Amino acid sequence: MVDFSLKNILARPVVAACNAGLSMLGHDITVSAVTSESAAVTGHGYNAAAGLRRAVRGWFSDGASADSHISTDLESLRNASGDAYRNQPIATSAIRGLVTNVVGTGLLMQSRIDAGFLGLSDDEASDWQTHTEREFNLWFGSKDCDAAHTHTGVELQEIALTTALLGGDLFTLLPFIKRPSSPYHLCAHLFEGHQVSTPDRLTENASLVQGVETDSYGAPLAYWFSSQHPGGLGYGPRKWQRIPAFGKESGRRNVLHLFKAERPGQRRGFPYLSPVLETLKQISRLTEAELMAAVVSGMMSVFIESDAGEQLQGSGQDDQGNTPTLKSDEIGLGHGTIVDLAPGERINTAAPGRPNGAFDPFFIAIVRQIGAALEQPADILLKQFNKSYAASRAAFLMAWKFYKARRAWLTRNFCQPIYEEWLVEAITIGRVKAPGFFDDPAIRQAWCNAHWQGPAPGHLDPEKEVNAAVNRINNRLSTIAEETAGLTGGDYDDNHRQQVRERKMGEKDGLIEPLPVPKTKETS
Repeated sequence: MVDFSLKNILARPVVAACNAGLSMLGHDITVSAVTSESAAVTGHGYNAAAGLRRAVRGWFSDGASADSHISTDLESLRNASGDAYRNQPIATSAIRGLVTNVVGTGLLMQSRIDAGFLGLSDDEASDWQTHTEREFNLWFGSKDCDAAHTHTGVELQEIALTTALLGGDLFTLLPFIKRPSSPYHLCAHLFEGHQVSTPDRLTENASLVQGVETDSYGAPLAYWFSSQHPGGLGYGPRKWQRIPAFGKESGRRNVLHLFKAERPGQRRGFPYLSPVLETLKQISRLTEAELMAAVVSGMMSVFIESDAGEQLQGSGQDDQGNTPTLKSDEIGLGHGTIVDLAPGERINTAAPGRPNGAFDPFFIAIVRQIGAALEQPADILLKQFNKSYAASRAAFLMAWKFYKARRAWLTRNFCQPIYEEWLVEAITIGRVKAPGFFDDPAIRQAWCNAHWQGPAPGHLDPEKEVNAAVNRINNRLSTIAEETAGLTGGDYDDNHRQQVRERKMGEKDGLIEPLPVPKTKETS
């Protein structure tokens, strides 16, 4: 009986025979005998952890904490991320495409109070929500909501997301500034992550890392704001101000910190492009080299070879009676030019072989890797949909899951907190009525519930998308309101009211036949 056990197969005589056979076939491969005994000697269950294989011998890694990586890497990653966004097309496409799909024309607040818990009828809840949305848009839709009095609320959303993606995080202060143009004094003051740092006189320790001061549980206590941007145009020494994270008496949040945490205890965010910055730089260099090579190949480069090795002589003589020597950049050939060559001179032309036919496939292969790391497929980054409908739709749906997750993150950590602070002021000054708002946290939450509606994803084949939505509604898998938001980004309640208004106008002007009056006992 033949023994096919692992121990017998990996016995030394068998390994030696395998190596001899591979050598005869011309393969430079060595088969090693790995038994349970040898694995026990190394003490590693994973080859990457053993460090014995050639592929991982030069793999230097560390087990530093999130704060350690923040202290050593954050500033250089921020600078590289900003440079990539400004100068590398793929990086620009990744950031701008993400902002366009997440924010687009703006995330609009739609009040969704818990009417049942608050004891309100449907009509009362609808009236309250309509009034509150109108008041909020009065403030958020104007530049009064910006401390710099420069941007509307939608523009602040776009700036906030772009800043957080480029630098890793964004800080927002919520001061009160009285302005005659608005009944509301609340404002949003945005700061880049560069401007929150540990003061020069202090050293980073367990409680203060990169300007974020925390307690023993990691909860933020205060943020240290610099008086000027480290790369700004300000003069004089930098000064820092310690701003508590929450009000001591009111508990009101003074600072909103927008960042994407990936590890427990992480206090600052890393730029969105961090995992692919090196690849982006290399592909940018390759693209520039190929572009320059193509430009050079587009020019007819001519070299005149002389047996005597002398330089070309110009025509005529200078003031001293010498014949001038022509430089390479002074030699030009016009259309139909006839060039006389001296004896022993020959013309050689350069053929750089550009454009390089292999560049595009290689470039796209690298962009696929970049897109996989950024959760945006290469088709999305390149804005190129030349595959089948199914493949393009699959790529689009994969990207849209990521966009929805980022939109939810932005609304939870930036839009909704600002709305809740505004609602507190609106109720305090009496422009919005909300009984029990300050009495019970549960009642307050019921009044604060809101949905932030953004632009719809768009469609590769609108007819198929609409038919699928109708089928979901007819089979009670979805609602008209949900499908309206998903297909067009609109609000079904608003659409319904507008449709009723349009129908009445059409019937009045004779453009639409009136609907038949339902029969009753009196009319039958």
